Amino acid sequence: RDHDITGDGNNNMTTPSLKTLLFLPLLLLLSLPSHRGQLDESARIAAYHARRHQWPPLPSDYLPPTPGWRALHARRLSQIALLPASDPSSKYNAYMSAVHSAFVAPNFTEYGWALSRAPDELVDALSARLLSQLELHDDDPSSVPIEGYDHDVSGEYPLQYPLLIPNSHLNSRALEELLPLHEAWAHVPLIGNNAYGLRVYRNRSNLQMHVDESSTHVVSSILHVGHDAHPDSEPWPLVLEDFKGNTNEIYLEKGDMLFYESSKCFHGRPKRFRGEWYSSLFVHYYPEGWEGE
Repeated sequence: RDHDITGDGNNNMTTPSLKTLLFLPLLLLLSLPSHRGQLDESARIAAYHARRHQWPPLPSDYLPPTPGWRALHARRLSQIALLPASDPSSKYNAYMSAVHSAFVAPNFTEYGWALSRAPDELVDALSARLLSQLELHDDDPSSVPIEGYDHDVSGEYPLQYPLLIPNSHLNSRALEELLPLHEAWAHVPLIGNNAYGLRVYRNRSNLQMHVDESSTHVVSSILHVGHDAHPDSEPWPLVLEDFKGNTNEIYLEKGDMLFYESSKCFHGRPKRFRGEWYSSLFVHYYPEGWEGE
């Protein structure tokens, strides 16, 4: 509680309370004329042209400026334009992802992806960890964490969220051991950001097309640790768009390592997984001196 300090009965003077003193600057600020920092539409358009921007973009604005990459993103931008105005947030986010991928982010490789093999000893260690944790899960489902999601289970999303097997020691080993392979592919010195996993997708999982975090997930790889051998399980492709305009379906086997420029090339697994489990480790690097926010 604040206490007023008053004078004696001879002068009737009152010292303002502490609360009043704190609010005086705020009241003065609110009494000042307000000036909005936003441009009106005509000024915004004038500033847009003064900076030599234009829409639609020129062919030379695309990175890389290959015919296939231009056609791929011209189609995507035309699709985004058809999104309903009733959902401006989704439309804005779609434009931001597409513009970053098509025009802003530089490319480091010719195609944006490549396929290699991970070191056998690392794959064997990851596989042993995976299988031991799956056995524990079979005995006690609560023993292995479920990867957190921010949506409810519904008809669109799988009934079983992916498992996330704790794997910090092997993840650190992978991040360090695989660094030279990523640098050799991207032809730039890299800084390790994180290795994420082991993620274990389960039946009916899918992953919509997206690009990754631009500040940290620049040169990446998916190391496929294994999948179930049930006769009714179906191969599960990764879909990835490359700099030549191709939309590739890539089927990974145990020990395969897919290099990809993950914050630039749209990728996902839109087809639902039909099987018991499918597990990978995700490894992410960014170039030295990178300013990708």
